[in-house]
Amino acid sequence: MRMQPSTKESSAKKIHVENMFATMRAVTAQRNQAADIEVDQISATVADRIYNHIKTYEIRKRYDIDMTLPESATASNERLKEGIHHMLDMAGWTVVLVNIWHSNKNKCCRVVIEWPPVKKSKVTQMFDMVRDRTAERNSIA
Repeated sequence: MRMQPSTKESSAKKIHVENMFATMRAVTAQRNQAADIEVDQISATVADRIYNHIKTYEIRKRYDIDMTLPESATASNERLKEGIHHMLDMAGWTVVLVNIWHSNKNKCCRVVIEWPPVKKSKVTQMFDMVRDRTAERNSIA
């Protein structure tokens, strides 16, 4: 004959399990948030490198670049791909390919985009507007 735990014991166990799962969910959310921040930072770095390279060399039509990602890149390759693609898409560039692979101990990235941009994104339009207003203010002063 098996004895049933008292209701006090079973409710205590239930609360313990609920707390344990709540803690696990919180830790997972923190990790996801940290990974999202890392992906955003790396994506911005990649977009900045591409923009500076295009600005320097005045690339036309299709542009591709290979680069080594920062050593701090611990996010999954898939998340990095999505983040880089999203960042470049927001900038108004037509993204053809984003590929990430491991080379020795580093993560490397190849990005292929169409240049000049086919469409101007709202973000690009906003930056253009701010730049124009700043130029106006500087010319008046």
